[in-house]
Amino acid sequence: LTKKKGKMTKEQINELKKGDKIKIDTFHTREGRLKGTRIIVNIYDHSPNKENVICVKAFGWDRFQLNSNEIIEKL
Repeated sequence: LTKKKGKMTKEQINELKKGDKIKIDTFHTREGRLKGTRIIVNIYDHSPNKENVICVKAFGWDRFQLNSNEIIEKL
């Protein structure tokens, strides 16, 4: 597997734990784009593609789900 520039691989995402700080670049249809750091508040084990679903506090949501391409790096 090759790592896309600035994005984490599936294996790296599955190694993340609740409480880890991550750098994100995400988009909400009503609120717009958000770039910054967030702390992981919840992790749902293995979606159908064998990748954990990561949730952070963003846009007023306590559990805003991120797509894998929105997680830039672990800090």
